[in-house]
Amino acid sequence: MAAHGESPSTPDTAQVISDAAVRLFHDHGYHGTSIRDIAGEAKVGIATLFHHHRSKAELLRRIMDTALDDLLAEMEPAVAAAGDDPTARLSVVVRTYVRRQCESPMHNAIVTSEMRSLEPPLLDEPASKRDRVHQLFESAIVDGVASGTFVCDVPVEAARAVHAMCSAVSGWYRDDGRMAPDEVAELYVGMALRVVGARELAPAS
Repeated sequence: MAAHGESPSTPDTAQVISDAAVRLFHDHGYHGTSIRDIAGEAKVGIATLFHHHRSKAELLRRIMDTALDDLLAEMEPAVAAAGDDPTARLSVVVRTYVRRQCESPMHNAIVTSEMRSLEPPLLDEPASKRDRVHQLFESAIVDGVASGTFVCDVPVEAARAVHAMCSAVSGWYRDDGRMAPDEVAELYVGMALRVVGARELAPAS
């Protein structure tokens, strides 16, 4: 039985709390959101919140881990299936990443903007996963320059620029906008290939 003033806890309560935190972190920032704000948004008591999440920082880490796990679960097999061609690899990296930014904009915006709000050891795992995502961008571009497929004097810096450009999608994309996720993804594939000086543009998927 729930304590006086507490909402009853169910198996879905942890997710309800997480979803509430995502909305608030997205709209007000991690530091602009209190535990009391999250509990109120989730309509649970503070004790219930702490039963499911040990701290606000732990809640942020779980949100980031979930978003990055979902992203990597889609990106890494897609890149492997693209084979060795750098144009195909970079195209699928950008295409998959941008689609995820459109489909889960709040979660991915939090990953982009709030990584700095965590400290080790909570930072370690999401930071490692973020680096795995970035390596997919960087390795495709570095290999493309090495093979002559891309013409770019600064491949490492270009990878940072392309990754940042794609990450910005979660900040402006809206479901009721004029472009669907697939259209946005193809637009960004073209821009990314131009940034790295691709000799040939990849066909749309």
